[in-house]
Amino acid sequence: MTTSAKFYAFDSELALLAFIYVTATLADGRVTPEERAGVRAFFGRRYPEAGERLTSFLADARARATAMDREERLAHIDAAIPSALADLSAEERATLGDEIMQLAWCDH
Repeated sequence: MTTSAKFYAFDSELALLAFIYVTATLADGRVTPEERAGVRAFFGRRYPEAGERLTSFLADARARATAMDREERLAHIDAAIPSALADLSAEERATLGDEIMQLAWCDH
C-alpha cells in the first residue's frame, strides 16, 4: 500500500496527521505561516470537522512547541501517532507530511 493509500484509508485521522506534521516542523522553520494557513483552509473545506480539530490542535501545538525542546517534541509526536498508522516509517511519515502540504498548498 502506498503512503497516499494509507493516508486516504484513515480519513478520521487527517487532522491528527496534519497536527503531527506541523508540530514536527514548526520549530524547524520548514513550515511558513502561509503554509499552516493553507493546511487549515484545505482541511476546513474538505473535512469541516477535521478542520475544526486541526485549528484547535495547531493552537495547542504552538504553545507546546515553544515549551518543549526538540527531543521532547519528537517524543510527544511519536506518542500521538495513532496505532493504526504506527507501521509507517519515519520516511513514510515525512512523505505523508509533504503530501498533506502539497494538497493544501495546491488547493487554495
